[in-house]
Amino acid sequence: VTRRHHTLVTTGPYRWVRHPLYSVGVLFMLGLSTLLGSWLIPVLAIPAMAGLMLRTPAEEAGLVARFGDGYRAYMARTGRYLPRWG
Repeated sequence: VTRRHHTLVTTGPYRWVRHPLYSVGVLFMLGLSTLLGSWLIPVLAIPAMAGLMLRTPAEEAGLVARFGDGYRAYMARTGRYLPRWG
């Protein structure tokens, strides 16, 4: 999942969500389908989103193995795809 010298990034958009690119991808697909008036884009996006949702737990397990308690604490204070308020 990570290279040997990578560090845990918890700044920028990662301050609020653990997977901001996944979240932005979903918003992009919804916006594009609205802009183009296409029902096909959300239909195609559903399997892509499902794949990401199935992949994310394994990805996070790898990050817990790599970063340990630091990643567990990060998980406790951030949302997976949407910000955790409160």
